Amino acid sequence: MFAHDWMFVLKVGDPAPAFSGTDHRGRHVAIPDLVRAGPVILYFYPKSFALACTSQTCSYRDAYLEFKAMGAEVVGVSLDPASQHRDFASEFRVPFSLLSDSEKSLVTRFDVMHFHKLFPKRVTYVIDKSMTVRGVFHHEINVTKHVKEVRALLEALQEERRRENEEVLKRLRA
Repeated sequence: MFAHDWMFVLKVGDPAPAFSGTDHRGRHVAIPDLVRAGPVILYFYPKSFALACTSQTCSYRDAYLEFKAMGAEVVGVSLDPASQHRDFASEFRVPFSLLSDSEKSLVTRFDVMHFHKLFPKRVTYVIDKSMTVRGVFHHEINVTKHVKEVRALLEALQEERRRENEEVLKRLRA
């Protein structure tokens, strides 16, 4: 339902690859730990400081508190070195983790390497508590569309969770 995933190996419903790394602040980030608290919005972008990448990251920054209120965490990934991520995060006040994937292990496992093999595609995955891919979004030009689609998916997931909780309560009362 919430996917433009026809061109990717990972599809909605697939298990997400587990990974860990060190973010731009030197903090250890592990996806299995993050998903315990709620969905993880994992977005890949080609290059820090590039105009479209900055716009994409700033759109996630601007929606960050809303996403946190919905129980989600945001993590950005590019091939840039950690030092460049630090400068980028500082200049644009990025409140979430940015991971350097200079060895291209994440872009390979998430199948987002551009066919020219120079930069990753602009792709967002939403991963739930069970490490299942719930959304795949790919827009190279309309970069702010990612946030709109992620928001819609998170709202749908919240509604799904609310209905499940109501069903559990009904069974307990019966």
